[in-house]
Amino acid sequence: MQSIEILDGKIVAHYSSSELPLPRKGGEVKEIADLTNGAVVGTTVNQIDETGRLFDPEELEANGTLTKGENETIVYEDGSYVVKADYTDKIYWNKKTGEPIQLQLGEVPDTTLDITDVEKTDGQAVWKDGAWVLEDDVLAERIREKRNSLLLQTDYLMVNDYPITNVNEMKQYRQGLRDITKQSTFPHSVQWSEMPQIK
Repeated sequence: MQSIEILDGKIVAHYSSSELPLPRKGGEVKEIADLTNGAVVGTTVNQIDETGRLFDPEELEANGTLTKGENETIVYEDGSYVVKADYTDKIYWNKKTGEPIQLQLGEVPDTTLDITDVEKTDGQAVWKDGAWVLEDDVLAERIREKRNSLLLQTDYLMVNDYPITNVNEMKQYRQGLRDITKQSTFPHSVQWSEMPQIK
């Protein structure tokens, strides 16, 4: 390196063309101002050592120049290492659409983004009162579908000449299925009768 000078709080390191700095782990020397003399500009003064070498992020943490906390990372940006919010390893869900979202580096999951880290486990759930919930009409439709399926499974037993001795018990069970929507707790919870054994 031929010389170092400080311009507006930034390092300008002049290298001969054969000494241009190599990209370093955790960041790049971004701007080569003049390939003829190899001036590297933009690095803040406290992030370069006396020889002009750019510190690694780990070194900047160790010497106290930069401190990163939980959900933060150190990145090289516009000539300097900076601490940025880092939630890129987490998945969030849009409260309006229910779509999963991955935040970009620097984005913070605050209330303005209208997202939550509570996983949406049911495709028909909607965000309501701080949780993913199923609306009453969805719950009711699911119960009716299950009820109809259970009735269908026992339809053949109701044929006049089917050899079954407990036909009245089976009829009672089937009527209970038909009346399931009359339960006071429908559609939030219902009691399903156990199908009697075929005798």
